[in-house]
Amino acid sequence: MKIHHLIFLTALLACEETTKPLFPAKEHGRVGFINIDGEFEIQPTYDEAKRFSEGLAAVRIDSLWGYIDSTGTMIIEPKFYEAGNFSSGRALVDLKYIGHAQAFINQLGSIVFKPTEYTSSFHEGFAKTEVNNRVGYYNLNGELEILTDYPYGDSFSEGIAKIWTGDSSRYINKKGETIIKLSGMGHGQFSEGLAGVRINGQNVYINKTGEVVIDNLNMVGVLFDFSDGMAKVTIPGVNHKSGFINRQGEIIIPVEHHMINDFHNGLAAFLEDGKWGFFNKKGEVAISPTFDYVEWEFGFEGGLCWVRKDGLRGYINKSGQFVWTQDDSYMYGNIDTSAWKLDTLETHSYLFADRSVFNNDPHTLTADTLNSIKLFVNPKEITPFADKYFGNKIYLINGTTDTLQIDAQDGQIELLQQALNEDGTWLYLENFIDSRCGNSYHDVQLPPNKYFVFSSPVFRGDFTTTLRYELSINRDSKIYSNEYQGTISKTQFLSGELGDF
Repeated sequence: MKIHHLIFLTALLACEETTKPLFPAKEHGRVGFINIDGEFEIQPTYDEAKRFSEGLAAVRIDSLWGYIDSTGTMIIEPKFYEAGNFSSGRALVDLKYIGHAQAFINQLGSIVFKPTEYTSSFHEGFAKTEVNNRVGYYNLNGELEILTDYPYGDSFSEGIAKIWTGDSSRYINKKGETIIKLSGMGHGQFSEGLAGVRINGQNVYINKTGEVVIDNLNMVGVLFDFSDGMAKVTIPGVNHKSGFINRQGEIIIPVEHHMINDFHNGLAAFLEDGKWGFFNKKGEVAISPTFDYVEWEFGFEGGLCWVRKDGLRGYINKSGQFVWTQDDSYMYGNIDTSAWKLDTLETHSYLFADRSVFNNDPHTLTADTLNSIKLFVNPKEITPFADKYFGNKIYLINGTTDTLQIDAQDGQIELLQQALNEDGTWLYLENFIDSRCGNSYHDVQLPPNKYFVFSSPVFRGDFTTTLRYELSINRDSKIYSNEYQGTISKTQFLSGELGDF
């Protein structure tokens, strides 16, 4: 690595170490940043935000992304259609809404270079790319400093990158020199000085000279990276089980857990009887398994972890206590919308339907059983739509004694808004993309005496008409909501078939 690269990276790391951790959090439809105590350090004014990296955080205002510093000052004005985290002083951004138009910017927002092919983010001063089916690595100035003769590769980790083909793997340094060569593929990357590999049919860990340092792991079939001095090991199969070893190869957490994540900041999440809990590095249960979901990309990085429990979503500390929860209950009750910055939605094209059942737990009916399935829209009951617009609530109620099974795709049900055109014909105002992947399709179950709530946008337009919703329970069964009055733009009508776009 060149000397000025090293000085630059050292300065960035020093900056990061003095910055207190901040976490994106949403309140009244806008995102700000809280501290480890759950207090807003940067007020919620953004439409979307990502975590801080190297002193800056990407934030979205309307459709464009920019970057703020830890005081909330806008350092790079919003002008990008997507914005990645900073690493090695570079961030990967999109310059166009559609089409390949990537660029790397510096921390002043200036474009350093535009890759002509798909390129990953920078890691340790290099960004992985592919040129004519050969893995290569850009340096910070956008120069293709390393071009290998292998078709596949990983980003640099601890000064070493793994590249491979069908019958061999190589580990290279930042000069592009091969330091270790192994037969086959599927070997791990280096983390904390070790890499899990398979040599002569045996699972082992090697150091950066290629020397085997842990070789007593024949009982497992998959080795994972070290993190916090611990590495997950797994017996693969339909009922695969996992546990953890230390750097001496000693089993600390028994290989008997069906779902367990890597250690982050001293804790590892595990699943038991459908609930998530946390182990410490001694293999003891540090936080009892009571959580419905754990976001483990960041783990307890900075001291907080994002979880979901009993309908609540938010951050917990390492004692398992919520320090901040996101208020998602507004969908199920009457709220004061004056605290929200809402507007009616004016659009001149159809929308893609977004009726997600993820994080949308069914609620229990408090009224008498209806003895029917009902789809109901209440135009007088205002709720936020997409966090920015006034919306009406859509109730899907199962008042029968049977569980209602609804066809779904990637967590979305086909619940679409329709309106009467000038000829009195019902036309769609929303589209629904059919996936070509068979794994995308599944069933959503709504138990007896339960209901879902979704949000319907309140449109602003010059055409007054009648609206309703259509739900496809399956290919052969549809139900419709009550009809209500509203305004739209005539250009919102979908002219083609569903799934066309």
